[in-house]
Order: sequence, then C-alpha cells, then structure tokens
Amino acid sequence: MEVLYEYTAGNAPLLVPAIILWSLGCIFTILCIIMMIMDGEISSVGCLSLLFSVLLGCAGFAFNQDTRRQEVKATLNDTITWREINEKYELVKQEGEIYTFKVREDGSI
Repeated sequence: MEVLYEYTAGNAPLLVPAIILWSLGCIFTILCIIMMIMDGEISSVGCLSLLFSVLLGCAGFAFNQDTRRQEVKATLNDTITWREINEKYELVKQEGEIYTFKVREDGSI
C-alpha cells in the first residue's frame, strides 16, 4: 500500500454560535422562571417561553458537533492484504486505482 497523502476531512465544531445559543438559552430560561415566580402562576405563555429557551440552549449542542476524521488516499500493491487494510482503515470510495480510506479510531472491525 502506497500512501499518497493523509488529510483531515469533516468540520470542526462551531464554538462561537454554540456559546451564543447556550448563553441565550440560559438567560431566557432564568428570565422565564423569574417571571413565573413573580407572577405567582404558571401561564401557557410562560411555559412556551421556557420551552423555547430550553430548545435554544439545546440548539447550541448541534453546532458543537465535531465531524473531523483522518482520511488517507492510497494505491494498493501486493505488500498488504485486504484483511490488514480492514483492521486499520474503512473504505470510503475508489477513484480508479486510488482508494480513499477513513482511519479507524479504535482499530477494530
């Protein structure tokens, strides 16, 4: 197996939008709870506002997903078997004689 090059594919987490959404969600949640305590009753508008603020905070988690992975582009020869390749890599695609492999993180099949 002749490795042509290795690179990182995927997206890094977007921390700034995630932090903004988490902060807004926390602030709105606290304000909704304070308003419901001050009013002395739980209203439907207060519950909907609370639900919105919690969902806004949870949306921050969606921006914090790390999808980066190591990939390798290589050509194959007789020095390695497919079994050995499958132990270390997962085939992503093939373009003629050039194979793109994703590096397995745990090394298991």
